[in-house]
Amino acid sequence: QQVTARELALIAKAAYDNPTLLEISKAITYELPPLKETPDGQTIKNDHRLVTTTGETIDTYYPPAIAGKPGYLIKSGNTAITYAEQDGRRLITVVLKGVKAQYFVDCKKMFIYGFADFENHTLPEQELKIFSETELLDLQTRGLNTSLVSVSSDMPLTLPKGTSLDDIRRTITPLPEGSHPDN
Repeated sequence: QQVTARELALIAKAAYDNPTLLEISKAITYELPPLKETPDGQTIKNDHRLVTTTGETIDTYYPPAIAGKPGYLIKSGNTAITYAEQDGRRLITVVLKGVKAQYFVDCKKMFIYGFADFENHTLPEQELKIFSETELLDLQTRGLNTSLVSVSSDMPLTLPKGTSLDDIRRTITPLPEGSHPDN
């Protein structure tokens, strides 16, 4: 099986949008009840250093990181998916083939960059109208179903800090042939 960092980020976003899965992933420890093999029960510990580190002088201390999953496989090396919240914004980082002990710091550096250098904007009502009449005709000519495309009024647009909505332009271009499923 092969997966990209982007695909893992999309899976993590879907998981962390689920309040129950987010709560489970945020847990530092979890007590399992007694079983036949473990009559005294068992404590499972979260080993994601950005989530569990409490010492402010430790390089993996990062309070906005609230959930995540580290891992290791021979082929993919050290991996970490991390979820952080700060100032009403949510970010996810993914590190694949990370260097042991450094990959948590790499996640932290990506968060610092993402939170410091980008900000969310709300699209004005007139921008929520997705297609002009010309664009609608063009899309329909290509056989695309425009009813499957929408922009939510509560979906923020993330831009580099200092960029205004006047600085951006919307274009609709077809994906390269063979790069997407039908419709």
